[in-house]
Amino acid sequence: MENLKEEIKLGDVVWLKSGGPIMTANNWDTMTRSELGLKCYWFVQGQLCEGIFSSHALTKTAPDAPAQR
Repeated sequence: MENLKEEIKLGDVVWLKSGGPIMTANNWDTMTRSELGLKCYWFVQGQLCEGIFSSHALTKTAPDAPAQR
């Protein structure tokens, strides 16, 4: 797996870089034959949702967090 500047660990709170709800990284899952993705869980109006996302599309920085220098 490629070294990412911001390593995401299982159990971390994450967001899509493009925005969206707060999610919890739960486990690694297969997206394609050659790429693993992170299965994440989140709630929408009390309903549990899940999806598999490329780690490159996720961040641990909250969307409203100020940029760090």
